[in-house]
Amino acid sequence: MRTCSRWLCALLLLLGAAGCNSEYTSSHQPQSDALVARLHDAIRHGAWEALPRIYDPSYLEQNDRREIARRWEELTRRFGPIRSFRLQASQHDARLQGEFYFYRYAVLFDHGSAEETITVYRSSRTGRLAVSGHRVEVNRG
Repeated sequence: MRTCSRWLCALLLLLGAAGCNSEYTSSHQPQSDALVARLHDAIRHGAWEALPRIYDPSYLEQNDRREIARRWEELTRRFGPIRSFRLQASQHDARLQGEFYFYRYAVLFDHGSAEETITVYRSSRTGRLAVSGHRVEVNRG
């Protein structure tokens, strides 16, 4: 009887851990990919009014929407229209507090290129997905 109860306890612990683990590793990759596609669509068409629905509020507190628009407008003035956003790499990192999705894109303009890094965060508490980091670096050379 004692062996049976130990075995039952071990089984219950494993099942409990597996249940927690499935939430921990849950992936919302398709929704994250769609959010990044919406961001790129807004940038390509100059739809700057869409940014508050894409970016996390804390990101927009530190990066003014008008400044974001000005940077992209300056890039297209300097290098021409955007031809494409080409995905170079992506990564998913699940943590207890939420999920992180990291993307690296090559941004191709008519007369130049840039490297773009985007971080999407999904809070475990609220379930909201938003861009929490976005950096663009012009390629030199």
